Amino acid sequence: MTSVFGPPPTAAPVVGEFQFAFARTWLFKQGIHAEPTWFIAMRLAGRGHARYQAFTARHPVASTLLAFVPMLPGFLATFGGRIPGAWLLLPFCLVPFAVSAWFNHEEAVGERRVATILPRRVARPVAPKWTDFVTGWHACALVLTYFGGFGMAAGLIVLGEVLAGSLLAGGMLLGVGVTTWQTRRVLNRPALAVDALTLLVDDRLRAEDVRGAVFPVAAIVFFLVPVSLTDLVAVQLTLFGLCVASFVCWGVGGRRAKATRKRRVGAP
Repeated sequence: MTSVFGPPPTAAPVVGEFQFAFARTWLFKQGIHAEPTWFIAMRLAGRGHARYQAFTARHPVASTLLAFVPMLPGFLATFGGRIPGAWLLLPFCLVPFAVSAWFNHEEAVGERRVATILPRRVARPVAPKWTDFVTGWHACALVLTYFGGFGMAAGLIVLGEVLAGSLLAGGMLLGVGVTTWQTRRVLNRPALAVDALTLLVDDRLRAEDVRGAVFPVAAIVFFLVPVSLTDLVAVQLTLFGLCVASFVCWGVGGRRAKATRKRRVGAP
């Protein structure tokens, strides 16, 4: 554990009983038997606020656009004349990636705000790797999503379903790019900790963010492509099965990771 001096501190946010109660519950769920400090309560409250609770208040235009996305295909079909199915499907394919990337950006902004209040930080001497935070089940979900998706895209193109295969391949490429960007961003951010306990909390939060970054968002495209762009029942069933299997593996991986954390307090 090494010390790193940060920028001059700014005004600290107010932390009340609610934030301490939330932090206490979070620590208990993580298997960490310790009372939350002011810093831990402030950081946990800040993350939740930055990621979810204040999204609609801070970005009303983006929230409104997201609310209207489900109605966009019908609007285009009504007022835009005859529009190819791929264009009607495109918004549904892009929104999951856009939302994932936006929340990742919000998280990074919140982390930078926390960093400004720390006159010094502690950090681990060895940089973390993504394999430190994900289980074999998470890796299985990624393999099913991306190898399965690219394989199905190639199969569709061979069968003459070029539009469906191209859109599926594009969704997989976009998923790889978003996942890689988010994972690297989480792994490369500095530790926000002032002692051993807060460093442990930082590890747990980093683990949560890495697992969130590798969530198989691209598998959502498996639901969207076959419904509108291909009538091949075998392809529809296979993509549906891949999607379900990916999410099941990811969910089992999360449960296994939680069980491991509670058995070995101190591991990320």
